[in-house]
Amino acid sequence: MKEHAELGQVPNCEDCQQVGNADYSERKAKQECNAFLDQLIRVFGRPPKGGFYEIRTFFHAFGSYKGVCLHYEVPEPGDTEEESSSPSFDYFLKVDRELPEYWDEKAKQELGLRSAVRV
Repeated sequence: MKEHAELGQVPNCEDCQQVGNADYSERKAKQECNAFLDQLIRVFGRPPKGGFYEIRTFFHAFGSYKGVCLHYEVPEPGDTEEESSSPSFDYFLKVDRELPEYWDEKAKQELGLRSAVRV
């Protein structure tokens, strides 16, 4: 059975373009999604067979917004042991547990953000 998870537009602890705000930019929102998707692939590798990422448009009362989704296959109840193994589901579980909280350096470069100076 095919499923998908909405992972967000950016890492969990980062600010993002907010639909409905006067300064909202759909172009910047898509850039954020692309940078986030690229970061996910750098961290977790490409999804295995049966899984893939997608940047989707969602509709909201304030307008449409973008988000990164991960599609994966869920084993069906009653599958044999061999059939119940789903690499894309296992991949989803890992991504879901370890979703990045902050941009990595490469994503910051893609977005034109400054790196924090550590002392």
